[in-house]
Parts: sequence; C-alpha cells; structure tokens
Amino acid sequence: MSEEIYRRQIPLLLGSIVILLMALVYYLDIPFLKGIASVLTNSGIILSSFAFFFGAATMIVYHGNNIAKRTPEKWWYGSIVLATMTLFILVGLGFSSTSDQYQWLFGTIYSPMSMAITGLPVFWLASAAYRTFKARSIESIILILSAFISLLALAPIGGLISPMIPKLADWIIKVPTTGASRGIVIGAGIGTFSLGLRILLGREKVQLGETE
Repeated sequence: MSEEIYRRQIPLLLGSIVILLMALVYYLDIPFLKGIASVLTNSGIILSSFAFFFGAATMIVYHGNNIAKRTPEKWWYGSIVLATMTLFILVGLGFSSTSDQYQWLFGTIYSPMSMAITGLPVFWLASAAYRTFKARSIESIILILSAFISLLALAPIGGLISPMIPKLADWIIKVPTTGASRGIVIGAGIGTFSLGLRILLGREKVQLGETE
C-alpha cells in the first residue's frame, strides 16, 4: 500500500495541485498565488537546466564508451561530437557567449549544420507531396489545383499568365487555409484541455510510466 501511495497517489496529487495553481493564477489576481506560481516557474527553469546537464553527461558517457571500445562507424563520429562540444564549452566559459570568438564558432559550425539538418526533410516532403498529389478523389484534385495555383502565383510567370492567379492564390491562403488552420488550432486546444483534465482527475498515468 505504501508503494502505491509513493509511486502513484503522491505524484498525481502534486501534479493536480500544480495544474490547479497555475490555472488559477490566470483568472484570480491573488498576490500569494502569483508568488507561488513564480517560484514554480523558476523551479521549472532550474530543473530544465539540470536536464540539459544530465543530457550532456549522458552523451559524454555514450560517445566515450564508443570511443574507448572503438565501436565501428561510431567512435569517429563520437570523437567529433565530444571535441566540438568541448570547444564550445571552453570558448563560452572563457570568452562568454556574446564574444566574437563564440559568435564565430556559432556562425561557422552550428548555423550551417543546423540549416543542413533542417534542409534534409525537404526530400521527404517532396516524396510525400508526390504521393499525395495523385488525383484519386475529388479532395485530391482540389488539393492539387490549390497547390498548383499557389505555386504558380509565387512564380513571375503567374501574374503574366493572368492577373487573377495572384488574387486567387491570396484568397486560397487567407480564406480556406486560414479557416482550416484555425480549426486545427482549436482542435489542438481542446485536446490539450482534455489531457490536462485527465491528468488533473488522475485518469492519465503516462507520466508515471504506465501505459494503461
């Protein structure tokens, strides 16, 4: 019974209290509640900092083991990761993150690699668009026509073909696309509210490591 209390009841109770407190702060102007909410927010920031620390420690242990064991196709990349991380840490601690040295490293190493990783999904998106843009139904035909008009409006030749193409593309973006995106946002908000309510009532136990 004691294990049940420590593993389930107390975490659920603490989660419910925190959710209620953070929700009440937005609706009630009570300085005492705002003070507690500020402490909880700062505590969350501190915990996230510790999470970054443990994440870095886990990465060091993982790549360090691969380097020590000379794991094929892993130890070389692990060496590059650890060397780059060490370089950033030393420069950041020695010169601060706003120094010219750190900004040079950020702009020379991090930014190009980040853009390259961000650009990789473009190939997946092109493949997904090719599979989607097949006129198998009326919805697919509407999607193809909308995408074709929007892309044509962005090209210089679109306005030359007809002045109605940019206007039609602008209407597609502002009216049906905006309406659909608002519906998605409303649905996501309802889902978030439902999830918070389930956690508040103790019906959601995923955060406790339980799947059922």
